[in-house]
Amino acid sequence: MNWSRNQIVVYGKKHLEPRDTAWYGEKGLIYKYSGIEHKAKPWLPFLIEIRDELNSAFCENFNSVLINRYRDGNDGVSWHSDDEPELGDSPTLCSLSFGGSRKFQLRSKEKSSEIFSIYLNHGDLLIMKPPTQKYWLHAVPKTATKVAERINLTFRKII
Repeated sequence: MNWSRNQIVVYGKKHLEPRDTAWYGEKGLIYKYSGIEHKAKPWLPFLIEIRDELNSAFCENFNSVLINRYRDGNDGVSWHSDDEPELGDSPTLCSLSFGGSRKFQLRSKEKSSEIFSIYLNHGDLLIMKPPTQKYWLHAVPKTATKVAERINLTFRKII
């Protein structure tokens, strides 16, 4: 896996991403978030197998995958929605977890006190269908608890 740790812009300030990332997809695809422009690396054979299974099982047409590696509890991702223009108005995302168990949270955009938490374990598949990104934020919070490395594959369609 070809990992990178980029500088992101959050509320106008630059920070080092608190996780390692890699982005794979169809030739020529570009995905931008938090001031980072990712150019798709060519698909790896095992990613094509997983993508094809998900596309078939859920009648989707995923053409890219963002892979996040959370090395330990110091790595995470803050509240956000996957609502970038290149994902369209109503994206579906399929998220596969491997390795250590981590807390995944959803928070209502309208009622910030409305938070739902679940633990994603090795092999879990989380599907966020429309209108999830329109009404909800999600996060993988950092934790002081000792946790094993987690790798997450989030398949999406860039339009």
